[in-house]
Amino acid sequence: MFESAEAEKEIVDTLIGLNNEFSYLMMHARLGLEKKTKNDPYILHSLIIWLEAYMHWNDKLTNASLDETFKIIHPYYDFIDCRLIVDMSQIFLKGFKFGDDKLSIVSEFKKYKEKADKLRFSSEADPNVQTNDGATAFMLACQNGHTQIVELLKQVDPNVQRNDGANAFMLACQNGHTQIVELLLKEQVDPNVQDKDGDTALMAASDEGHYEVVKLLLEWKADPTIKSNGGYT
Repeated sequence: MFESAEAEKEIVDTLIGLNNEFSYLMMHARLGLEKKTKNDPYILHSLIIWLEAYMHWNDKLTNASLDETFKIIHPYYDFIDCRLIVDMSQIFLKGFKFGDDKLSIVSEFKKYKEKADKLRFSSEADPNVQTNDGATAFMLACQNGHTQIVELLKQVDPNVQRNDGANAFMLACQNGHTQIVELLLKEQVDPNVQDKDGDTALMAASDEGHYEVVKLLLEWKADPTIKSNGGYT
């Protein structure tokens, strides 16, 4: 997936940059909609009707406030696939400008979507694409301690294993990235998964002297009695 450390860093930096830019645009989109609905409450009614038609819902947003509406639609867009927000802005934020330069929110979202789509349709950036040894972008982020990228890619399957049987969780434990280990445990990963040699995440963390990770694994009921193929615990 990544030909070099520089290529990996470029993708990671791009993901972080996109997420920051999307958050900034979303802040102004929310502020714009708040202003519009305050001046004309009927706009919220129109927004709800449009969203239910767009999402093929039936009364899911009935009587919802603007905050409630955004909470409900939140799982249906992200900083990479932002079509819902871009389409919504074209209808309800036409003419809205923000910042000292009075930028058009619709134009800025369109330009943003072009960048996001370029990354989204790149096989290199697909978090589910595996290298020849079975590694994924998610595994690399866990292995190298890129917590923010791990959080951004939480929708991928954390249980996918490399050819040698190691997965993202085991790599995070082996490299002592306690924050990522805890994040993955909260996502219900199996703390007792074994690689092809029968080694576990607990063994890997113990071998490398990552005692905070070991302590955390034991708190989450990792089994210290499991034996590897060579009979070691």
